[in-house]
Amino acid sequence: MTKRIRLISPALAVILWLLLPSLGLAQSEMLSFPWGQFVASTVSFLVPVGIILVAIAALPPEQAPRAGLAALLAAALGALAYWAAGFALQFGGIGLIHDIPTLRDLSWEWSLLDVSWGPGWGMAGLRGFFLSYGASSPHGLALFLSHLPWVMTASALPGIVLSARKRTGAAFLFSIVLGGLLYPLFGNWVWGGGWLANLGQTRSLGHGFVDFGGSSAPFLLAGSIGLAALLLWRSKRARSAEPQMPAPHLPLVAMLGLFLTLAGASGWLLASPQAASAGDALPRAAVNAVLSCLGGGLVAGFYTWFVARKVDLFMTARGALAGLVASLGCAPFMPAWAGWAVGAVAGLLLPLVIYLVDHVLNLADDTAIVATFGVAGLIGTLAPGLLADGLYGAGWNGVGAERFLGVDGLGVTGLLAHVGTVAGWEGQMVAQLAGAGVVLVWGFVLPWALGRLIQGVGSLLAKASAASTSSPRGSAGS
Repeated sequence: MTKRIRLISPALAVILWLLLPSLGLAQSEMLSFPWGQFVASTVSFLVPVGIILVAIAALPPEQAPRAGLAALLAAALGALAYWAAGFALQFGGIGLIHDIPTLRDLSWEWSLLDVSWGPGWGMAGLRGFFLSYGASSPHGLALFLSHLPWVMTASALPGIVLSARKRTGAAFLFSIVLGGLLYPLFGNWVWGGGWLANLGQTRSLGHGFVDFGGSSAPFLLAGSIGLAALLLWRSKRARSAEPQMPAPHLPLVAMLGLFLTLAGASGWLLASPQAASAGDALPRAAVNAVLSCLGGGLVAGFYTWFVARKVDLFMTARGALAGLVASLGCAPFMPAWAGWAVGAVAGLLLPLVIYLVDHVLNLADDTAIVATFGVAGLIGTLAPGLLADGLYGAGWNGVGAERFLGVDGLGVTGLLAHVGTVAGWEGQMVAQLAGAGVVLVWGFVLPWALGRLIQGVGSLLAKASAASTSSPRGSAGS
């Protein structure tokens, strides 16, 4: 036995010596893998679940199961389209701006503009379809997982609106187009190294378009698509002599959805692809998100108390959700007082926009997608250009790492910032306005055209069906 051990030991030593390099490489890859982002991504899946619950809580109980099922299927179809094509369109060129070895294969970014315009005008990635090439690496899969809740949220919200109007087929088609085209292309322009993010380098507009946590997409994008759907398939509400508060059919479901959204909000922020660049600003981002959520809930709740002499639970929950959405775009870059202010503005505008949509435009938006997500997303999109104080974000989108606007290491700076005698930071607001205009047009015009096409095809099919059913009767009568 001892003799066998003596013979085997040198062989084992040689084998171990040969395996040490590969073991060391595997260990280094494991240590470099973004485990924090991976865990945060799994937690962030609570956000679309919570948002869906808040959205369907205003529907009558007999409609809520249908809307919930439609939201689930729409989110799944959007995720499927994002897996097949969307991820490649969004992050197919991410290897050009990041030095992560496992993402180097994702290095094909297409631009419509001539090369004379210079670099920084990317418009679509062209690598990683069906999670191939570098998308199948650990970092690529982690990046895909981090954006999956965003895609599912953007796909589910218009699905709920259309399912309430019994347009389930259109809801599913919208979700596929959104997950495979609308969201990914805009996401490429903002987070994938595209032209909006590079406006600071190409046109000296601040740090380029900045959206840390997704106020523009998915929320402003989903609100724009929802508005297009409301206008295309109108469902007028019966007018009353005195406008009523939105009926809280399922108030406890709304509160449950709010708490689930808050539970997943930290994961949503930490899973953001920009979280690594935010660094020490992440605690500030989490605090501002909570403060904005509380501010929105307080203002919306007290508004209902002032108007109806009682605090409306449902409006309070929606106000808190609107405040959270409004804070996402600028969460790491604004001071604490601005977190309260952003939430308060979103909570104040919420009931006013609900009244405008329901009783002035008479669109019967039971889910309040325009007020809760569209308007709040617009606030969050513009907030960096107004409230960012310049303390964090140096080097964001490749701008300000050294001397910028006369200040060393200047971060994202808005119009209200007081940074000595710095001049020229109004460019950040111009970049934010450009991004907001792009997402509004992108999220409204193309869905509107698609909806009109669906209506035209449906009308032709209805006429053909009517002609086929009337023709036998006419021949029999003659």
